[in-house]
Amino acid sequence: MAFELGKLNKLAPLIGVYAFYNVFATNYPADPVGGMRTALTAFMADPINKLQAKISNLTTLAIVIIGTPIALRMVKLPASVKMLVNLLVYYIMGDQLAAVLNGAGRFGAVSSYRPQVTWGGETSAFHNRTSSTGVIKNTFGGN
Repeated sequence: MAFELGKLNKLAPLIGVYAFYNVFATNYPADPVGGMRTALTAFMADPINKLQAKISNLTTLAIVIIGTPIALRMVKLPASVKMLVNLLVYYIMGDQLAAVLNGAGRFGAVSSYRPQVTWGGETSAFHNRTSSTGVIKNTFGGN
């Protein structure tokens, strides 16, 4: 009795749930469920600003949800490859939904809601020069 790969498609939504949970388990290892509650509460307090900050995650989610079925219809692939693509789509969907709520997902996620700090920014060592202490010795002879 051979196991049919098509039966794995029934587990695809569970893979999406796992990906969703995995983001919170990574960010809050001590209490992932508490992290989910905190992220959901913070999201519900100001959803418009959170969605605007997470536009890259929403774009990735839209491309995957809309583009994958169109691409699969255009290309003739074996059923096993389509099944693997379906599992990957559910994983990306769960991951990006969690990233919209909380932060750092696995696929094109923007980390949380912290401002991006670039090199040469206001808090970098480039702008915060410290005075040197001590004596510089001349190693080329002389005094």
